[in-house]
Formats: sequence, structure tokens, C-alpha cells
Amino acid sequence: MSKQLIVLITGANRGIGLAMTRTFLERGDRVAATCRQPAKAAELHQMKETYKDDLMILRVDVDLTRSVNAAAEDMAERYPRLDVLVNNAGIAPGRSHDGLEVLELAQVRDAFETNAVGCLRTTRAFLPLLRKSKQPRVVNVSSGLGSLSKKPGDTHYYAYAGSKAALNMFTRIMAAEYKTQGISIVAVTPGWVRTDMGGADAELDPVVVAGELVNTIDSITMEQTSLWLDRHGKVTEYAW
Repeated sequence: MSKQLIVLITGANRGIGLAMTRTFLERGDRVAATCRQPAKAAELHQMKETYKDDLMILRVDVDLTRSVNAAAEDMAERYPRLDVLVNNAGIAPGRSHDGLEVLELAQVRDAFETNAVGCLRTTRAFLPLLRKSKQPRVVNVSSGLGSLSKKPGDTHYYAYAGSKAALNMFTRIMAAEYKTQGISIVAVTPGWVRTDMGGADAELDPVVVAGELVNTIDSITMEQTSLWLDRHGKVTEYAW
């Protein structure tokens, strides 16, 4: 793209978020990369040495309103707008196959707080900057495990799957609310990616997936708001 985008990515210190940060920077965009512990984000700081003013590293805990709001204030002091918000921060606490009788309910609450409520908290905080963009986009990183109709009958994933299903619903609600304001809000599923969360056996390389997601973000229009897309920008095979 000829126009330099201003992008904010949550959970940018590893996995897909880190790979997307690098992809945007390599093509000349400006990125605000957020994570809970920037001091430990060695790879982000290595990128900072190369990209300098094009990369802003922010401490953000999407579970905490004061943390998100402080980051939004910092962004507003440096950037005139926000073109793309990628709600990527996510956790998968506990053991995926734990049944109801052994499930740690506190871990379910943690997953919902980060994966679902965190998206609402972050999007709300950055709405003023998004409204200043000519083509604002909010991209919520979901998962096929959040699909109700495609949920495998032999797995549990109470915390993670339940929170991603909630994220999908929040995407639909926000998209309907902000459609008249010209803000396109979509969910995307990247597939099974080799990350700390996805595991070493996952089939997809995070660098390749990041490139595909960035291309998809480029192509998002208002006609697609509220949709659940795959990494190629097509409506996902998963029913809500």
C-alpha cells in the first residue's frame, strides 16, 4: 500500500502478534506493539533498534482499564490517528481437556477477561483515535474453537473455546453499533499456528500466517464488517 498505516497490536511480544509487528514494519507501516512486560520482550527491542521511530513499545495489560487507557493517552500524544487495531492478546489457561468436575473456574474467568472483555476494553479506549482514520479497522483474532456449530464433540476447552465464542459475539455487536461511524470490525481465525499457544505440532508457520493476515487487513472494507474471516480474507467455514 502507498499509504503508511498506523497499527496497534496487542499481545505483540510473541507468536502471531510478534510476526505481524515485523510484517507491518518491514513494509513501511508504523506499529504500536503492546505487551504486559515490555522489559522481557527482547525481540521487540531488537526490532526497535532497526525501525526506531516506526515502532512504539507500550506496556498494556488488557485486563486492566487503567493500563489500556494510559496506553491510549500515550498513543494520542504521538500519533494523529489509528488505522488498524488488532486485538490479538489472548491466553489459554489450564488443561484443555479438563472436564467440568476438575475445571478451575478461576481460569475460565481469566480467559474471558483477557480474550473477550479485554477486546471490549481496548477497542473502547482507542475509539477516539480510530475515528480520526479515513478507513478504521478493528480486527479481533478469534479461533475455530470458538465456533458453536463446528465444536468437536470429543474435546472440552471450556476456558479458551468459551471465551473465543464470546469474542465472536462481541465482534458482531460492536460491528452493528459502529457501522454508521464507518468503523469496520471483523473477527479473523488464523488457523492452527506454531506458537507457544498453538504448540510445536501446529501445521502453520507464524511468519507466513502474519503475511496473509496483513494482506487480509489491507482488503477489509465496510461491506465486510461483522464477518468472521479466515487468514486469506474469505468468510470462514465456521458457522458462528
